Amino acid sequence: LDDFDLIAELASDPLWDSVFAQLTPADFALIVATVGLEYDQPRAAEVMAKKLSGGLTCEHISATLSAAAAAYRAAMVHKLAPLCVDLQQNKALIVKQLSQWERVITESDLK
Repeated sequence: LDDFDLIAELASDPLWDSVFAQLTPADFALIVATVGLEYDQPRAAEVMAKKLSGGLTCEHISATLSAAAAAYRAAMVHKLAPLCVDLQQNKALIVKQLSQWERVITESDLK
C-alpha cells in the first residue's frame, strides 16, 4: 500500500471525514509533501481537497505549492484550481508561488 492508496482509502472511510474536513492549509500541505512518490502528490491533494469542509482555498494551494515536489507544482495547480472556492478573489496567493514558466503553463487553469 503506497501513500496515495492509503490517503484514498482513508478518504473513502466515513470515520475519517471529520479529519479531512478540517485540514488547515499547513496540515494539508504537510500531508501532500509526505507522499513518497512525488508524481502522486497532485492526485493525493485532489482526493483530500474534495473532502474539505468549506472547500479548498487558495491558501491551501499556496501552502501546498511551497511544500510539494518542484517537478509537480504545475500539475498541482492543474488538479486543484478547478476545485478552489476562492480562486477569483485570491489567486494572487497561488501566482506568487509560481515561477515564470509555471505561470505560463498554468495560466488557463487560473482563469
